[in-house]
Amino acid sequence: MTKFFSFAIQISACFGVLALAVFFLSKSLPGYPRVFGILAITLMALNALAALFPLYVLRKKNPFNVYLWGMLIRLGFIGAVFIAFITHTELSQDKLLALTFTAMFSFIVYLAVEIRHFLRHPESFQAA
Repeated sequence: MTKFFSFAIQISACFGVLALAVFFLSKSLPGYPRVFGILAITLMALNALAALFPLYVLRKKNPFNVYLWGMLIRLGFIGAVFIAFITHTELSQDKLLALTFTAMFSFIVYLAVEIRHFLRHPESFQAA
């Protein structure tokens, strides 16, 4: 479980850097919504944490299957959140594009941290 907490600290550090980037982007681009940028990187951070948590909780199961099922569930959840957000808000196209691109970029950053974690801790994919 301590490996999960070290991963959570890395995700938190990435969140801080991405939040600073969102802050500076919102200062320089008037159409860039700061609040929605923070929401996008928060959603993707929770997505990254949700990727590894089941691996450390369900150690008796096949970890590769746990990871793949978790990926499918997380993809559905993120899609549902974005569809609900797009249909229930009246944001301009520019703001929705900014939100989408922020989420995509933060997903890539968090995915890099996730891959780095797996390369440093390959036992995460081994059953206990």
